[in-house]
Amino acid sequence: MPFIPGLLELCSSRLIRYENLPEDTDDPTYVLLLEDTDTLPERHAFLGNYRRYSCQVIESIVNLRLSDAFSHILGKAEAAFRTLYDGQPPLNGKLQLVS
Repeated sequence: MPFIPGLLELCSSRLIRYENLPEDTDDPTYVLLLEDTDTLPERHAFLGNYRRYSCQVIESIVNLRLSDAFSHILGKAEAAFRTLYDGQPPLNGKLQLVS
């Protein structure tokens, strides 16, 4: 199914622990969250439920469509490894001992 990778990506990107972000962050999702919730307990309850539902969607996809989930996960890992050293100087091929 073509929508499974997109759904996995969306749910996994929503697992950010927004309550750990600094209060002065300009992340648009966090700013909206601050505007939409009145109290800290309300915000924590909303974030806990949201994270739990996102995890349940991911778990359901993995249980029902394991091959699609593996394809997506392996593709993300490959992309991460391909860009791991972007912006870093090339290795010179010599080992240096740290004493």
